Amino acid sequence: MRILLVIPFLALLAPELDACSCAGPGTPCNAAGSAAAVFAGTVLNITLHPVQPFLADSGPAAGQRGRVARSAGDPIPPISRAFRVIRMEVTEVLSGIAAGQKEIDIVTGLGGGDCGYPFQPGMDYFVYAFKNAEGQLETGICSRTRPLAEAAEDLQYLQAMASAPSTGEMRVRTRYPGFPGGAGLSIVAEREGFRYRAQTDATGDAVFKELQPGE
Repeated sequence: MRILLVIPFLALLAPELDACSCAGPGTPCNAAGSAAAVFAGTVLNITLHPVQPFLADSGPAAGQRGRVARSAGDPIPPISRAFRVIRMEVTEVLSGIAAGQKEIDIVTGLGGGDCGYPFQPGMDYFVYAFKNAEGQLETGICSRTRPLAEAAEDLQYLQAMASAPSTGEMRVRTRYPGFPGGAGLSIVAEREGFRYRAQTDATGDAVFKELQPGE
């Protein structure tokens, strides 16, 4: 009987173990295409933010115990998990950062189960960041973010894109094994009220040319 009582008590004390599971980050082109900001920079400082659940606006409920109200002037709104804010000096930019901006804040987790990236003060990194639910730029170990010393391929892609044309093309493939597709099909793409039309060629591909960046 004594053993039966002790085992469930110990089970309640056992910590819940989380693991960070990632798919491969892909090529620089693929990673940049899905990132909100891509740049190289140096870590200036790192600030730890403990867990701070917050209310979306102020009011009577804002003073409830254990809750923090977000004020309009907060540059980094509190989020409901512990995180670190990485202040970085921007040295090179591929996308997502305004021209002339010299510093930027990037959010990441603490590491381990939350997939946070282990930035170190004074180190140089090539960063791929996404927009999180709070609208902040965030990165982690599941991205292509890496020390600049290990980012030769990423820097090569950044430099190649610096001389790339401002417009591009989109290829829509309609013919696959088991799906015949065909020539002469009309394919329409839409963006911001504009419609673009292309015809499939003999291989079943429709090519839209001279497109501006966007979705």
